[in-house]
Amino acid sequence: MLRTQVHATNHSLEQIADFAQALADPTRLRILLALKSQPLCACQIVALIGLANSTVSRHLQVLRQAGLITSEKRGRWVWFRLVRSADRRTSNALLALASSTPEANADASALEAILAVDPEVLCQRGVSPHPLRKRVSE
Repeated sequence: MLRTQVHATNHSLEQIADFAQALADPTRLRILLALKSQPLCACQIVALIGLANSTVSRHLQVLRQAGLITSEKRGRWVWFRLVRSADRRTSNALLALASSTPEANADASALEAILAVDPEVLCQRGVSPHPLRKRVSE
């Protein structure tokens, strides 16, 4: 059973719903798990998740709106990282549960290979992320 302490805050119901919606999608949980240990550029996230840029962008937008991630433009690329704050206890607890799943283990292995590629090369490659993902799992 997942237990979290409830703190009085000034969050609106809409903010709480955005937060819950962001955590209710497996792809977004995969993104959050990947960002748990380091910031990633958008191309690295696309390569890991294996979906179209536009789909990953939408997932990132939902996570940003929920206040779970932040982004920073560095040169030509946008880098994403988790927001670290005390009011993220629920998301941290869910990430701890999700990190032991087979999908999380596969993503961790794939991310190692993705991080070994220079982001500039990865982002300019312009190929589907799926071939990179296959090489990782073989």
